[in-house]
Amino acid sequence: MQHKPILCNRCHLSIDHNRANERIVVCNHCGKVYSNSLLKPEAKGVLNFIYKSAVIIVFAFGLLQQVVTWDTASIRVLPYQFKSLVAMDTSKNNIYLAKVCLQLDKLDCYQNYLHKALVRNPKDMKVRAEYGKTLFNTMNYKEAKQTLNVYKRFGGKDRKVIFAYARSLEALGETKSAAREYRWLLRQKPNFLQITVTEQYVKLLMKKGYNFQAKRYIQYVQRNSKVAPQFMQAQLEKLIKLSRVAHR
Repeated sequence: MQHKPILCNRCHLSIDHNRANERIVVCNHCGKVYSNSLLKPEAKGVLNFIYKSAVIIVFAFGLLQQVVTWDTASIRVLPYQFKSLVAMDTSKNNIYLAKVCLQLDKLDCYQNYLHKALVRNPKDMKVRAEYGKTLFNTMNYKEAKQTLNVYKRFGGKDRKVIFAYARSLEALGETKSAAREYRWLLRQKPNFLQITVTEQYVKLLMKKGYNFQAKRYIQYVQRNSKVAPQFMQAQLEKLIKLSRVAHR
């Protein structure tokens, strides 16, 4: 059987086929040593084809995933993704990607990049507030509480953010702390009826059995509201009935 010649990489002369089949190959012309047996030309061709095919498949899959994830923004986000890959990632870079995710209505993606931005710059209270709200909206109350607690301690006063913080506390059973935050929110606009906050606060009082305080607060709101004198009237009537039963 005739063997195809295998050339040495150094001297470019044909290596004896008997040596080429050994585990350690030594060129019989120049003495170059190879750590592994030389592949036959046809074997090399097959492996090269497999390697190239695998590269093409991986690239195609990556491209498909890119399009699925980023849709029409695929090209626009590539420079920012590249920065992440080459250790040039910054908070600003992640904030940009988060905004693109929000534009595409991809909330998991939005939350993920906000988290990355916050890790890069924990003192960015604007990012912390937005990330905390997304945690609350996805019912991740424990992390929402931890994230927004820092926001509040560092002087954060955005009412929507503090409301998310209070709701997270309530969801975790920390009712006293939640009630404190609701009261703080109500004090920010004493002459304005904050319907959602007031309802949440009263419901919390009722849930914990503070019916007298809940009744008094509804009556206070009704007396001082020109636009909603019947605010939470059904709850008030229920509380009045409970109060009468308790005093029998």
